[in-house]
Amino acid sequence: MTLKNTVTGQKETDLGKKGEDGTYLAVDSGLRYTNYDVTDKKLDTITTSDGKRYRLKRSLADNSLEDGRLKASDAETGTISASPATVTFVYEEYTPPVTGKGVVHFKKKVSDTETEPLTGYDDITLEGDVGTEFSTESVNAKITALENAGYEIVEDAFTSGNKTVDNIEDAEGQTPSQEYTITVREKVVTVTEPKNPNDPVDPEKPDGFKFEKAIEETNLKKDVTRTINYFIKATPTSEEIESGKAPVIQTVHFKRKAIYNLVTKTVTYENWTTDSQSFPEVMTPELEGYTPDKASVETTQAETPAQDGTVKNITEKVIYTPKEQKLLVKVFNTTTGQEVELPDEKIELKGKTNELVDTSKVKTAIKKFKERGYVVQENPIPDGLKYDAKDDLANEEPTQVYKLFVREPISVDTDSKTVTRTIKYVKKDYNNGVEVLTEASKTVTNTATFNREIKFNLVTGKTTYGTWSENKTFEKVTSPVVTGYIADKAEVAKNEVTANTEDINEEVIYTKIGNWIPNKPGETPTLIPYPNDPTDPTKLGEPTQVIPHVPGYTPKVGDKPLVPKNPKDLTEGYTPPTPTTPTENTEITYEADPQKAVVKVYNVKDSVETELTNDKLTMNGKTDEVIPTQSLKDKIEELKKRGYIIDEEPLQNGEKFDNEKDLDAQDPTQVFKLKVHEKLIPVTPPTDDKPIKPGTPIDPDVPVVPNTPNDPLIPTWTEELINKVKNAETTKEVTRTINYVDELGAKLTYTDNGKETKEPKTDKVTFTREAKINLVTKEITYGDWKAVNNDTTFDAVTSPVVKGYILKADQGSQDGLVTVGGTSVVESRELKVTSENQNVNVVYTKLGSWIPTPPTGVTPPKGENFNPRPYPNDPDDPTKPGTPTETVPNVPGYTPMVPTDPTKPVNPNTNPLKPLVPVDPEHPEKGYKVPDLPKTPGTDTPITYEGNPQKILIKVVNVTTGVEVPLDNEKLEFNGKSGETVKESDKNSVDAKITSLRNRGYIVDTANPITATTKYDTESDEGKQEPTQTYKLVVREKISIDKESTTVIRTIKYVKIDVQDGNEVRTELNTEKIKTKVDKVEFSRNITIM
Repeated sequence: MTLKNTVTGQKETDLGKKGEDGTYLAVDSGLRYTNYDVTDKKLDTITTSDGKRYRLKRSLADNSLEDGRLKASDAETGTISASPATVTFVYEEYTPPVTGKGVVHFKKKVSDTETEPLTGYDDITLEGDVGTEFSTESVNAKITALENAGYEIVEDAFTSGNKTVDNIEDAEGQTPSQEYTITVREKVVTVTEPKNPNDPVDPEKPDGFKFEKAIEETNLKKDVTRTINYFIKATPTSEEIESGKAPVIQTVHFKRKAIYNLVTKTVTYENWTTDSQSFPEVMTPELEGYTPDKASVETTQAETPAQDGTVKNITEKVIYTPKEQKLLVKVFNTTTGQEVELPDEKIELKGKTNELVDTSKVKTAIKKFKERGYVVQENPIPDGLKYDAKDDLANEEPTQVYKLFVREPISVDTDSKTVTRTIKYVKKDYNNGVEVLTEASKTVTNTATFNREIKFNLVTGKTTYGTWSENKTFEKVTSPVVTGYIADKAEVAKNEVTANTEDINEEVIYTKIGNWIPNKPGETPTLIPYPNDPTDPTKLGEPTQVIPHVPGYTPKVGDKPLVPKNPKDLTEGYTPPTPTTPTENTEITYEADPQKAVVKVYNVKDSVETELTNDKLTMNGKTDEVIPTQSLKDKIEELKKRGYIIDEEPLQNGEKFDNEKDLDAQDPTQVFKLKVHEKLIPVTPPTDDKPIKPGTPIDPDVPVVPNTPNDPLIPTWTEELINKVKNAETTKEVTRTINYVDELGAKLTYTDNGKETKEPKTDKVTFTREAKINLVTKEITYGDWKAVNNDTTFDAVTSPVVKGYILKADQGSQDGLVTVGGTSVVESRELKVTSENQNVNVVYTKLGSWIPTPPTGVTPPKGENFNPRPYPNDPDDPTKPGTPTETVPNVPGYTPMVPTDPTKPVNPNTNPLKPLVPVDPEHPEKGYKVPDLPKTPGTDTPITYEGNPQKILIKVVNVTTGVEVPLDNEKLEFNGKSGETVKESDKNSVDAKITSLRNRGYIVDTANPITATTKYDTESDEGKQEPTQTYKLVVREKISIDKESTTVIRTIKYVKIDVQDGNEVRTELNTEKIKTKVDKVEFSRNITIM
């Protein structure tokens, strides 16, 4: 574009309009000395009226451009002076791209206003079709990785911005026009409590971030202390000693927060803080007897811990000095027994708190008392005594007062007298009616001694008698217990005696006690003595003995039976009765108990005994009597008539009643069994020749007496019984049914004797038996079943071949009825009438198929059949498939492939695909041999088609001379497979090659032949000089470049218009404030000559 000055004939209104030659008009004087800025005229792209598109040329190989501006031209902004200003932008023709690029930058925020590139996280280059949106997958993955690394997103221009791909061509090596920035910062957490390694950073996310190292409590909390100690110092030069006052320890608690960086795993700490930094004033405690050097310890401030946690504690001390103290020793005369003070003799001592008392003054006073004839007590002040700490009040005695006792010498003697009490224990027995007395226990003697004092004053010679000592008491004496005897008194009462009491004599008499005499049947009785009371010799004790139990007998005293110790177990004996008179015997007699015996009738059937409860017999008597048997004999005769046979008859040897106790509601201890069994009579269904008549005895051995009524106990025929015999079950069949089914249980068609059928194969065995009637129950019983013709066998049956199926290899044996693999139903021998009917399903598995699938997007050749090809049957073996005759169709450019193991997923390492073998290698159009049958013939074999290897060749030819000259060093080759889209990286390689050629001075006439949809063809390159897909890049060498330019000047004048004499007068304003302004713009364009 060009701007130029106005020329002759142009009007002022034409300014800024485009002329016929494509230039714009301006007035030179209107632009001069004005500022200009043509930055907004630098367009990225221009579309001309002929539809061609041009883009700003950012750089040239000779480095003559600066972001599209020719460096030799004027700057984009400046001032138009008298000389023209020319700004030249360079453009090149281009074809808008169909794809575009974008770039995502990752930056880290290092302050509120600054960011820096994020180390370790490269930019992400995005690619996509123009008009579509860039894929977010790689960006989202990078964001997730950043968050997992501990970063948090501050700003995400990609997610929030416009992701539609623009049509601005992004030059190779330059930043794409669409730039996005994702800004992150290192995430930190504040820690106020100690942490261990591997503790979760967020307790609510135990699987999230974890602390790599411990954060110790000592780095979060610190205590600064002030310790005040209290000492005693007796003199200014003496050592300090403990005062006994506990030290006062004051503490100021500091704390701070730790900042843990989730990215760097580093820990930093904030400053120490505290609620209060002062140690408050501490008043000095009083110490009795001492004066402190200060009344209190003043308030002071604790020093804040250092950043490394070092603290400075404070230690203070208070010194106590002892006060003045006094000690008084008073002297007392104790000759009369009273303490009479001698005030003129008192002794006063002085010292200081806790100082040793000097006793020399007291010792001197004691020496003088002895010289005066007194008996003196030892020095009352102990060795090592110290002055106390108590304050002595004015005009009062000191707190430490001691007594010194003295007395006049007197001689003292003692007079004594004794009183005695004697207690004798006498045992009284009788020998042939004569009373005999012997000692029952050791005699007890008590004595009491009384004293009085006789005094003789050695000074006056006077004798004085004192009173006898106080009265004394002989305490009561409990009489001892003498085994087998009872005392006449439990104790001798206490006696109070004086010095004038006479001696005392006491006597306790013991009499022999009686016995319990148990008179057991047939035995000499053994006496059981009454027990003594262990605490009272005048009473009998609680008996610990028992009266023995005699089985079958009850002990009595008179008519009254004794009480058993344990009613549930009489063997523990009986409680002895309380004697009426302790010195007389108690006679005990035994009386026989009532007894019972029971005979129970048992019906024995198949070794099982069943009691006939209604036939039970009970016999009564007493211990050791013979059991009566008449009722038993009557019962036996009755049972025989009712149809029983006697097996075992009890009570044949005169058995007696036993001596065991029979309990109520239970069987007695003697229970006998009468065993019988029901009589069976063989029967045959009645016929006209041998009818069965109602009312006749069932047992043919019972005689029938004409005109005599039947005994009602004898079983007879009834109409109901006759019908039972008629309907007796004497025949039974066992059957076998064989069905041939698929795995879902559906019946399959097979060939049997030349005919196709789905019907099962069957077989049967027949059994018969004999019937008998039970005379007691009237039930029909049967003998053993027997097979007809002794045939108890199902023959083996071979499984047939079923078209499209083979026998299921792992089918169950169905309780051993089918062989392994189902090849036959086995023979079943020794069938019994109880054998269950056999219903056997022989299971077949459907044969699989070869399933060819043509390549996606490829139309199969005409006439080719891609239907599944079922595996064939073996005509003689139902367990395996037959020999295949099928072929797999050919698809040009592709090779059919199957997995090495078709039962498993394809895996290039463990289960790779393998190619099929062509029927005729020279003519693949004839198809391929089907692959081997799989190990599990029921599994389908998938056949896929893999593209054959293909090539694309990009040739570069130079046509500068008019003749195509191959540039062999510039050619490109790419490899792929039939139908496969050419890789984007390969397409980009062609773009890079074009850019490289242009940068080296070539003009490239052809666009990139590889597009986003270009695919490898299906034609074989084998045996050809060049691949079937060969493309040319046509280039020409650039010859020279010239430049054409023009200048546009704008002059702005400021004019004052006046009217003089009716005429308009114009005056140009040109002052310091108002000046003519001139702007100039120079335009240029490149002319390329080829």
